[in-house]
Amino acid sequence: MALSLVVLLGPVLLLFLLYQWVSGGATPARVDQGPAVHSAQVAGLPATAPEGLSHGWVPVSAAFQEVEGGLTLRLGYITPEGESVQVVQSSVDVATLLEAELGEQARPDGQALLANHTWQLYRDVRGGPERALVRREPDRTTIVVGAASSAELRLLAAVTP
Repeated sequence: MALSLVVLLGPVLLLFLLYQWVSGGATPARVDQGPAVHSAQVAGLPATAPEGLSHGWVPVSAAFQEVEGGLTLRLGYITPEGESVQVVQSSVDVATLLEAELGEQARPDGQALLANHTWQLYRDVRGGPERALVRREPDRTTIVVGAASSAELRLLAAVTP
């Protein structure tokens, strides 16, 4: 009976390994964020995608939505260290946006000057170990949020015009 099981599972395991090898295994699929950014711009949100990220940064998602109170663009990335981060750009009221994106427990934790823009640092984001950087402008608020290291969050914020 054990031999029969090996005979049956052997080809299945071989096919699985072949599929992993051909498809790239656990490598995340890159997503073209251009159409979502363009849709946001056409709708009136002065949205931009980060510029100049190394190949180690993998864009994995892009979504534009017209939400109650404004427009929101979300761009997701996997960092070179394998963490997930998100850039959120929105015209929604700042207080409403921060509560929805960072959670009620998020607390300001200083400021950082990155690429000539002042960013507010937040800790205890979403009730966990995530951190966020927030830049407020008259026509949009930009949030860089995730469980990535502070260095990776700062780098992403610095290249987001």
